[in-house]
Amino acid sequence: MAFELSDGNIAKIALIASVLGLLLVVFALEQQKPTETSISGILQGRAMQKAGINAKILSAYTAKNALMLQLYDGNKISAVKFNPGDEERRIAKKGNFVRVVGSVRQYQGNPEIIIEKIALIEQKLEAAEND
Repeated sequence: MAFELSDGNIAKIALIASVLGLLLVVFALEQQKPTETSISGILQGRAMQKAGINAKILSAYTAKNALMLQLYDGNKISAVKFNPGDEERRIAKKGNFVRVVGSVRQYQGNPEIIIEKIALIEQKLEAAEND
């Protein structure tokens, strides 16, 4: 008994392939979710790929095409955003509390966050008055 490529069989194969493709996409997206942690968790190696933290900006400056931040939540860590937009530059002010999501990498022997997203949690009053 040979397998026939009838319209019904082609439809079944297409349906199975579509369902498997959707499951693969869901699995891939699930793997991209950041680990909710703290700077301490990053420093202790609990989040070695993608992390999400809430922290205060201790310092912020722009160097060429990169926004460099020093973040603090009881511990310090450096973070960098390459090619920041105007909104990201506006958010990145000393004293602001921010939510940062990014990839954790080693830079000169220390962990650093490569920022993918930065969002304002709470703006420092003086920073708001100066805008």
